[in-house]
Amino acid sequence: ILGCLSLCVLCGCGSPKKTEANRKLQLTKESYQEQEQVWMQGEQEKNPKVTANNIRQLKVVLGGKTIYQIAYCPKEGRQSYLSWRMLSPYSDTATIDTEKMTDLYKKIEKLKLVKTDSVKDAGTENPKAVISVAYSKNSKDAKASNTAILLVGKAKDSKSYYCCYMGREKEIFLVNRQQMDEILNMKAQDLILNIPYLVDITKVSKVVIDCQ
Repeated sequence: ILGCLSLCVLCGCGSPKKTEANRKLQLTKESYQEQEQVWMQGEQEKNPKVTANNIRQLKVVLGGKTIYQIAYCPKEGRQSYLSWRMLSPYSDTATIDTEKMTDLYKKIEKLKLVKTDSVKDAGTENPKAVISVAYSKNSKDAKASNTAILLVGKAKDSKSYYCCYMGREKEIFLVNRQQMDEILNMKAQDLILNIPYLVDITKVSKVVIDCQ
C-alpha cells in the first residue's frame, strides 16, 4: 500500500512571495526529514507489500505531533508478544496490547491507494498526517528490510483524502477517508496492555511519583 521514498525539495529564485513559500516548505520538509530519518534506512519499493504480519515499526504523526510510535524490540529470553514496545509519546517504553495492535495493522493493510489526476493543491506539501511503516519482506524476519512513508493531505470530499508517497509528491492518490480516520484517531493509550504489574513490597526501596 505504502511507499517509502527519499524526500525532494525544490528551491530556487522567484518572487519574494514564492521565495517565502519555498522557505516555509523547506522548513516543513526538513522537519519531517529529521523525524523520519530512521525510516529512510530501509529499501524503498515502488509497490510496497505491507501486511499485518510483516510490520515491524509504525509511527503516526498528526499535525506535526507523534500520536504513537510502535516498534518490535526482540530480546533473548523475552516472549515475542512482549517484544512490542510503545516508544512514543511516553518518556518510557510501554508494553503493547498485541490484539489491538494487530487490529490496527490490519487497518494499515486494508488501505488502498487509487491514483488520480494531478491536483494543484492536494495538501501533501504540508501534510495533515504522516504514516511511517518499517516492514520485512518475510513475515518471519524480526528486522525490517523495507520502509514506507505516506503523506496524507487534504480531504477531497467526505469519502477520501489526497495522499502521496514521500519522494514521489507528483503522483497523487486517493485513500478512503473513513479507513484513514480510524488509524489517525487511534490514541496511544488505546494500544497499551492494561494488565496491572504487582511487585513484592518487601523488595521496594523507593517510590517516585511524578505529576505533570
